[in-house]
Amino acid sequence: MVAARGLKLSNRPGTVQCPANEMPQILPLLLSIYARAYYFGSITRYRPHHYPSITDSAFGSRVQDFITGQPQQFLYLLASEFAKREIAKPSIH
Repeated sequence: MVAARGLKLSNRPGTVQCPANEMPQILPLLLSIYARAYYFGSITRYRPHHYPSITDSAFGSRVQDFITGQPQQFLYLLASEFAKREIAKPSIH
């Protein structure tokens, strides 16, 4: 990692730039995806009446994007972790 102006930078996939004092509070990418999926799963199962208020909020479009696109993206990320190299979706020819 390289420190520049108080930001920690990394070339690893799934890393973020943030102030150095906030680094201990950042979850690893796989864990953050799992935590969000677990949260939305519990909303769907135990409190489905909250779902419309979540999707109608300022973050509603991001929640929808996460729910529709994350499962496939999660599989590619998991495959990359197991293969210890970048695995990407093949391009359409």
